[in-house]
Amino acid sequence: MKFVKRILLPMILLLLASIAFLTFALARNVKNKTDNKASVTQENKALSISNLTNINPNDYDSIIKNEYALANLRSKESNSGNELSAIDIEIAPDLMPSSVISRYVFSASNDQTNNWTMTFSEVNTNFIRATIPKEDYIGSLTAINTKLWKFNFVTSLQIAEKNGGMKWRETNELASIRITLRHVEPKNWLLWLVQYKNDGSSLLIKIDANSGRVVDDSDSLASTSINQ
Repeated sequence: MKFVKRILLPMILLLLASIAFLTFALARNVKNKTDNKASVTQENKALSISNLTNINPNDYDSIIKNEYALANLRSKESNSGNELSAIDIEIAPDLMPSSVISRYVFSASNDQTNNWTMTFSEVNTNFIRATIPKEDYIGSLTAINTKLWKFNFVTSLQIAEKNGGMKWRETNELASIRITLRHVEPKNWLLWLVQYKNDGSSLLIKIDANSGRVVDDSDSLASTSINQ
């Protein structure tokens, strides 16, 4: 009996030690998987908010509101008759928020020669004011009916992405995106004009600034170039 006890006791202890080791290894493996999953989740989350195509457009509202307020104030100092007539946005091919250049364009009925502009750069937070001849930049404009301006350029870009923009970028090397808010003839609708560009071609998507509806040729709009 003593001999049996001497044999069984070490075996039992060895079995218990094995069970404890397996339990520890299993718990560590579960923890590693959880940590790895959390790391991947955080990485995917960082990627999902990396550029203008997928950030929350509302995050830009305060920036645009402040830029517009300052531009409007300075434009009135230059000419009390100045009214906002266009917003012209330039976006680099990386589509990062920091790459945005925003230009607010004002015109006055008592100045048929020039447009007054104020340009903001997200890179250095500076602004530049300039008076530019209409024939040199963007042409003659109609004052914007701000009641029809319901959403910002980030929303317009994301609408454009879902309506051909993303597909165009997948098959073309993007050089830049230009987004312009202005009234467009012949119906004088207020449109966001989203133009994707590369060296050889471009895609222009027109979006009603009031409803968010994509406007196509069946809407009987005149052919529009935002270079005008």
